[in-house]
Amino acid sequence: MKKLFLSAMLLSITTLPISTLASKQVTQNFSNQLTYFPMKNEAMLFIHDKRNFYYSESPEVAVDWKKFNLTATPDSFNNTQAVHFKNHDYAIGGNIYTTQHDTGYVYNQIWRLKNKNPKKMKKVIEVLSTFYDLAVFNDTLYASTQDNQLWKTKNGTKWSRVETKGLPDSISRIIITSNKMYATLDSANYLGIYYSKNGKNWHLFTDKYGAINDLTVYNDKLYFTLLNDDKNNIELYKQKNDKLFQKVMANVNPGIKIVGTAQGLFVAKNTLTDEEVSYKVYQSTDGINFEKVASDNNALVSDIIEINNKILLMISTNEGYKTFLERI
Repeated sequence: MKKLFLSAMLLSITTLPISTLASKQVTQNFSNQLTYFPMKNEAMLFIHDKRNFYYSESPEVAVDWKKFNLTATPDSFNNTQAVHFKNHDYAIGGNIYTTQHDTGYVYNQIWRLKNKNPKKMKKVIEVLSTFYDLAVFNDTLYASTQDNQLWKTKNGTKWSRVETKGLPDSISRIIITSNKMYATLDSANYLGIYYSKNGKNWHLFTDKYGAINDLTVYNDKLYFTLLNDDKNNIELYKQKNDKLFQKVMANVNPGIKIVGTAQGLFVAKNTLTDEEVSYKVYQSTDGINFEKVASDNNALVSDIIEINNKILLMISTNEGYKTFLERI
């Protein structure tokens, strides 16, 4: 089943690069995947499969997180970051299924965590499909599904299906700039990026670059990665204008994650082979020149999180399948 990651929305602030390669672990080790809920200036971690919840008022510096129980949750969440919308956090969730030949999860629900009472969750919508992505645009929360559906809500609880025009297939990834929604599609037949100003009418933005691997926004410009079939590696491109992009990083291994934040554009390169498990994280304030700010020869980066003007790396290792957060 497809795994999606939600990226933090961009704030147009530029800071100096983080100067050290050292990183500091700010959570204890967990044995399962994490889902992060921003909760404004506080934070919560959901531990995949075990239904354990940990809470911290200073997640960028805390090591000992407080554990507590939630009364209602899905069996699993399908993203590493929840989306903050009107004082609540929303995440794609689902329940486990078991057949004679398979066991997995059906991610057909959206759950809300109440910030005023963070010990309560509520299922706000369930569909006969699979949710792909969540994004906030023009005071509206949008959710895309596998069956070429787009849902929206103004208050988080009352949802309606958007009668979209111009989308030839399902939206797998949604990215927001100051005045547009951008999307990549879950299709081998329709490559490229589409955009909309209202969530209903969609138009092709560009398809000249081929299949997009990852998409983010930094300083209100699009950045994407794609596979160069001739060289068999991933390349990073930056938007120059409404139609053209420029290559800013080449020879990138396939395990790459890009995230635009208030602290800069971050690129995480993961290497996973029989001989090597490692990551390198680079930061850029102009979107062109990059500086290495973190690395580890025994771990991988699954996501990059910004909280309280700090950058946290969601780290996984092969040593006992540990998962934790590190600050850089």
